[in-house]
Amino acid sequence: MSDAGPVLIPHSLTEARLYVRMQTCRSCGDGPLDVSPDTPIYDAPGHKLTLTVVCGECGHPAGITFRVEEIERRGPVLSMLGELRDVSRQPAAQVINPTRRPSRIIDVAGWVLLYNMLTEAARAESLKSTSLGKRATVRRMRVEAAQCLDEALKFFDEDNDLPPRRAFFTRESYQRFLERPEWYTRQRLVELRSQSPR
Repeated sequence: MSDAGPVLIPHSLTEARLYVRMQTCRSCGDGPLDVSPDTPIYDAPGHKLTLTVVCGECGHPAGITFRVEEIERRGPVLSMLGELRDVSRQPAAQVINPTRRPSRIIDVAGWVLLYNMLTEAARAESLKSTSLGKRATVRRMRVEAAQCLDEALKFFDEDNDLPPRRAFFTRESYQRFLERPEWYTRQRLVELRSQSPR
């Protein structure tokens, strides 16, 4: 995976981190990918932020570049780099998208996948310990998972229980929808959201 390819415009660095999390490694085809602790390369004149990512399976490093003009309007990008840390190591869950507009880099299938990944990670974390610190970590993970449902719901037309075709950015994600449309209904996502923390 390199920074060549589609223009990636996140609404926040948290959204950029989640985008990385759901990608697969170009070297081994596995994953997950994680943002490296190495300092990102910030090209202020070009409005670009390049993250080094590392495959959790094979350790292969790569770079992913995001255009960050929208993020720059909210403040200095370098002061927001804490959003790139995994939610389990943050003092609070970060806002994924402060706007009403749907994501341009993660489609509805991606948000549902991320919800499932984060919910499973929170479940696994809750089994490790019942300490106060662990409970706070699990809650942050569940809050971020709930925000993924909020992001998925932004793709729906007001009068339809199924997401429109434009809510799926790739043939693969649309195929996942066609195979299990019941997973992507507005009603199901709203029900899941009602069970999640605010």
